[in-house]
Amino acid sequence: MLLDHYIKKRAKELGLPYMEAEPILREAVKLPFIDNTKIDFSLFLAGDLRQLNAISMWRGLILASAEWAARLVLEPGEEVRNAFIFTMGHEMTHQKKDYFFLGFPTSDKCFVNWVSEAYADFGGAMLAFDGKIEPSIFAMEYKRRNAKNNKDTISHPSWERRIRLVSSGSFDTELIHLIASDTGCKNEKLINALCRFYDPIKLKD
Repeated sequence: MLLDHYIKKRAKELGLPYMEAEPILREAVKLPFIDNTKIDFSLFLAGDLRQLNAISMWRGLILASAEWAARLVLEPGEEVRNAFIFTMGHEMTHQKKDYFFLGFPTSDKCFVNWVSEAYADFGGAMLAFDGKIEPSIFAMEYKRRNAKNNKDTISHPSWERRIRLVSSGSFDTELIHLIASDTGCKNEKLINALCRFYDPIKLKD
């Protein structure tokens, strides 16, 4: 099994004892908010193999990177577990509600992507931690510390920016307008469309 081989290799690299992966990973994906969605671990996600990535491009399926599997097996504990749960909540939020936008890489596209990511972070906080800010920030900080390329891109804001947005406690039209300003989006029609599309989310202190 390729995934098991990867975890054993990472155990040797990190100087950690190897533990049988299957039962640990089977328990890790038993999350109450997943519904009928399947979580699987893959060696073949795009990007760096060692990154803590996850994607939900297909409804009913979330793919998590092999590195997530390795961390869950080799570093059992609340920090890794909570970061994984938050990530799955983020991906589930994408599956439930995501604004569809076609366009070339412009400020409009960047704006839509950043709002989508912010909404998924707030949704992840609601699903993973009942909307509590503190454990959500701790989970995001773990992701930030383990990100190799932590900067603003067209598809994602940096982790520092995402943490600031979630720390505000409110996903609302004011936050959407803030993101529009940050991305240089001046398309009022698009901004208003996203304000109507996304429901507000209020987190707990």
